[in-house]
Amino acid sequence: MKLWLLLAGFGLAACVPAQTPEQLAAAAEVAAYVAPGPPPKMGSISGTLDGKPVAWETFDFSVGAFDASAWVGFQDGIQTLHLHGMEPGNPKSKAGNIVIKGDIADARVPGALGQVLVSIQQGDDWQGPALSSKGQNASLHINTIDAPALDDSGYGSASGTVTATLCPVAGARGACQSFAADFTTKVQFDATQFQTAR
Repeated sequence: MKLWLLLAGFGLAACVPAQTPEQLAAAAEVAAYVAPGPPPKMGSISGTLDGKPVAWETFDFSVGAFDASAWVGFQDGIQTLHLHGMEPGNPKSKAGNIVIKGDIADARVPGALGQVLVSIQQGDDWQGPALSSKGQNASLHINTIDAPALDDSGYGSASGTVTATLCPVAGARGACQSFAADFTTKVQFDATQFQTAR
């Protein structure tokens, strides 16, 4: 019986095709994204809201696949930089989280981004009350950016500044407030969603 199981095991192994070097490299890359324990911090966003100091942190939630809170990807067919900041030291926070995003035509060239949107969540629901720059003035400027090689996925980094007038939306209370911040963070790039201006 044991001999039969042993021979069957050899037969099964023989049916499994050997992985190519490319497949092994891809598997190693995915495994590298697995982060045991709390999500590691990627960077920080800090500034003032209505003259009062505010701060957030970005985190990498990747477990076997890309899932960071700072990334460059496509939204509605347009390449966009996304920064999702959470309470410092608390990657599970919801209320008070910030989203900053803007269209980035060339992921290698610093400069101003288009269609900037800034939103600070006031509750646990992203569709609920918030302070938003929608319909207001907002600017997002990249001071430095380091992207992976063209057509390669992986991590880079970016730093810059953001300013906006934030007003209550979706039932939020209060008046419009001025917002200004700096950010420095690692950034995730997906090869299938990464392009530079040609």
